[in-house]
Amino acid sequence: MQFGFLKGLEMQIAMRSMLTRAVTAAILALLAGKVSGQVAAPASQSAPALNDGKGAFATGKYRNLFAEIGHTPREIKAKVEKAYNQLFRGDLKTILLVLAGTCILLSAAERKTVISITGDEFQVNGKPTYAGRTWNGHKIQGLLLNSRMVQGIFDDRNSNTASLWAYPDTGRWDPERNMREFIAAMSEWRRHGLLAFTINLQGGSPQGYSQQQPWHNSAIESNGSLRTDYLRRLERIIGRADELGMAVILGYFYFGQDERLRDEDAVIRATDSATRWILQRGYRNVLIEINNECNVRYDHAVLKPERVHELIERVKKATRDGQRLLVGTSYGGGTIPKENVVRASDFLLIHGNGVSDPDKISEMVRKTRQVPGYRPMPILFNEDDHFDFDKPKNNFMAAISEYASWGFFDYRMKDEGFDEGYQSVPVNWGISSARKRGFFKLLSDITGAAGKGLFTGNRACILSICGRTCPASFGS
Repeated sequence: MQFGFLKGLEMQIAMRSMLTRAVTAAILALLAGKVSGQVAAPASQSAPALNDGKGAFATGKYRNLFAEIGHTPREIKAKVEKAYNQLFRGDLKTILLVLAGTCILLSAAERKTVISITGDEFQVNGKPTYAGRTWNGHKIQGLLLNSRMVQGIFDDRNSNTASLWAYPDTGRWDPERNMREFIAAMSEWRRHGLLAFTINLQGGSPQGYSQQQPWHNSAIESNGSLRTDYLRRLERIIGRADELGMAVILGYFYFGQDERLRDEDAVIRATDSATRWILQRGYRNVLIEINNECNVRYDHAVLKPERVHELIERVKKATRDGQRLLVGTSYGGGTIPKENVVRASDFLLIHGNGVSDPDKISEMVRKTRQVPGYRPMPILFNEDDHFDFDKPKNNFMAAISEYASWGFFDYRMKDEGFDEGYQSVPVNWGISSARKRGFFKLLSDITGAAGKGLFTGNRACILSICGRTCPASFGS
């Protein structure tokens, strides 16, 4: 009976998820207590055809994995009975852990989007972004045009300030609504040619700019451990980005909240934990920004310019199934990256805040390429609060004229309403204001995305217990 259950499970997994036999075997081993927590490599790396006539599903002959590694029939029976009893008759915690582990394995095998770097070009699934595209004589291919959307997982644990973020229609703040509306807006951003957005484990100022930040918005506890409520929201956002072919620039630390970590050990623990969380889930569409503007009033020395390269190197050394994360960090507006960061980083992040002259934006890019240690590598602005999108010269155009990616930073300014800004909480994540429409129109023109219908819908995942959706179709 128990072996019949295992055979049935293998057949269901093969039919529903088209996983490799290797992943199927890993799930069976998981149920029998043989897996130590490693996530299987994506099926696309070495997936044999399931209809080649050689597999268990086709032949009806199922391998006895335990016999193959030397266990006796008595030992095998005991292991299978133990796994069966744990899954169907055990405590609720054990059952949920097994199901969660299975979902992680399935999710890792089904990832759709791989972001990589070749020279100074970004690639998606092995092809340059915006392949073959030029605009007004400027090369667009290989850029990663983006927007600062750091509040996608925002919450406030300070009861004295939480009421500041109440929605105008309900009179209360709701982090789950914020996350749902973020996800709902993503396909429209993508349709206009947006390929990446920045989101942060510690957000950014929910007022745009703030000298004091008493609110408590952090996915990281004081000891460096990670909060499951924040990670649950982040998982849904990254998953949706993966479906849409988008990159996520994930910031770990923010200077308005880093003081909530008690010491340097907590910072290192948080770095390792976040990196491990991403790798375990098989995400290949995530770029890491160690901290937002490393040269702006951080409390911990390892997050400051002189030592932040240590964390960059730490993330680079973490691997899983031969894969590692691409990583860098950013500086405050107008600042050129330092040599230690240039040498350690996979890509360079600079900001245009405070730089109102487009010619100075161009100069920043040229100076960045002159820093010792620079080699062909992408340069990105992922924060710039200058607009003028209807004018013949602006910061966006200046960046791409020097072959640097550019990122939109929009916040709610004095006396503006709910529809304005992507950083001010509560956020209207739609393209809901003249400033937002100006950015997305220019973005669409530059990328040639207008009218392409890049995403046409989604369908429910068969394995609905994972709470995910699967892509339906993508246009060219």
